[in-house]
Amino acid sequence: MTIGLFNGYNFNVNYAPTTGADSMFSLMSLLVSSSWIVNQSSDGTIFSTNSNVITGSGQLQRSGSWFVIQQSISPNRSFCFQHNASTTEHSRWRVSYSPANGFLVGNPGLTQIPSASDQFNILGAGTNLAPTFAQLFPNDATYKFHSLAATTAKSNKFFIVTNSTGSTIVNSIFAFDVFQLGTYVSLDTDPSIILQRTSASLCLGRETLCAKNNAWGKFGSSIYPFSAWEMGQITQVTGSGKNYVGFPCGNDTTNIYTGKDDLMPIPWGRVPAYYTSPFGYKGMSGMFFWPSVLRTSFTPISIVNSNDYIIIDNVIIPWAGILPSL
Repeated sequence: MTIGLFNGYNFNVNYAPTTGADSMFSLMSLLVSSSWIVNQSSDGTIFSTNSNVITGSGQLQRSGSWFVIQQSISPNRSFCFQHNASTTEHSRWRVSYSPANGFLVGNPGLTQIPSASDQFNILGAGTNLAPTFAQLFPNDATYKFHSLAATTAKSNKFFIVTNSTGSTIVNSIFAFDVFQLGTYVSLDTDPSIILQRTSASLCLGRETLCAKNNAWGKFGSSIYPFSAWEMGQITQVTGSGKNYVGFPCGNDTTNIYTGKDDLMPIPWGRVPAYYTSPFGYKGMSGMFFWPSVLRTSFTPISIVNSNDYIIIDNVIIPWAGILPSL
């Protein structure tokens, strides 16, 4: 595992983990190198409420091991990742999120995570005392692991994506997408989206977005699921034929001036066709973009620098400046 730096992102791509614990330790290390802080942790045999006791992936293979990782500046968003109760199966985890208050209460222990007053479970269910787990990573030793994290502490956006070894099939993604400045209202105290999916189809694309995109964001006083708005189709304005305008999203035409993709950011919101109230726009993605031309997943794209973006399931995301190794 090697962490590199490119275009304002720390990265670890083309990594072949043996277990999901290797993948999780890689993610933890990447986030720590990108201004996040592990402020509580347990390796299943020892735990600390004020430090990181996990120094290697082997400790994250233990039953019920966990860690809390927090932004280093306001609003101090926090994630808690916990390994399942098995010591031989490492793909299933429980992932919890705190937008602001942090995991500062409860009764943490060797296999019990702390609580947050604004805690929301992204993956897995149950209670902190009796948790249940769900698949975050593909089966052990069957995939390549790729991750990037912004070095700017204010945004701290990050993502991980995996593919079946030797294949362009995307089989899992976990992303924390902080919106672009100026694209959300000031009353939104958490202008971000968390996207999690373990599937051969991530439902990220233009006209074929899934009804439920497995994305969550804080909306008002509660946390509701969000879906990317379907804005990929040409939108007719008046008349027919050539009298239309539309967004440059997979229309097989690059920019007429640059010959490159336009990097149209994906807007996030809640639409009545998919969800109950509340509805509305939330903000523009800080790292997911619609392509001007559709391509196969893991096709590298050069916009400013060589291989600085890549296609993942019909969207563009930042990349590490090197060719992907599948």
